Amino acid sequence: MEIPKDVLRQCVGLGLMSCRLPSMREASLNIFEAVRVAAPDSAAWIIGTAMVYANADDDPGAACAFMSKQGVSAVSGDLLARAFLGLFLVMADRAREAEGVADAVVADAGDADATRLAQSLLDNEIRRR
Repeated sequence: MEIPKDVLRQCVGLGLMSCRLPSMREASLNIFEAVRVAAPDSAAWIIGTAMVYANADDDPGAACAFMSKQGVSAVSGDLLARAFLGLFLVMADRAREAEGVADAVVADAGDADATRLAQSLLDNEIRRR
């Protein structure tokens, strides 16, 4: 049975809203696991699960480790997921790594949203120095 795209979008939206609350941690993880099963090629489940670690667990380092385990790096993985990796690296006070990720995403420039997010991260790092 294929799950309609609008239902998947609603699930992802619900998961992203709830992942900020430690009390909703398990529910959020279950939502993103369901998204993974329904749409394994979508990066939404990776980004969402990492957001649970960064927000509900207040552990951006764990979010970075999870994304790395899923094959997301400066040069590999979904472009938007790579931009979020840069965000989590900034949150984990790993500015040099974040800058490398942002530079790589901007260089690829294949996805406008990811490119804008990465450019914003890069600009933020430059201003902080």
